[in-house]
Amino acid sequence: MIYQREPSDDELKGSLEFLQLPAMEAPGTAGATDAGTKDDTDAPKKLPDSPLRSFIWALLSSNEFLYID
Repeated sequence: MIYQREPSDDELKGSLEFLQLPAMEAPGTAGATDAGTKDDTDAPKKLPDSPLRSFIWALLSSNEFLYID
């Protein structure tokens, strides 16, 4: 839908394989704690970087999406 065309067989296969990957921990959050706070329940929690989020960002930042032929 983003590219306004049907994906090729290779694109579809690669996309589905990528979307099956497990979520990754957001950069900079491995073992990180907020300095000076022990139990800050109001602080926003960093969500894992899901494959779907990464996939959508990749599609939206691609040349095929950004430039008209």
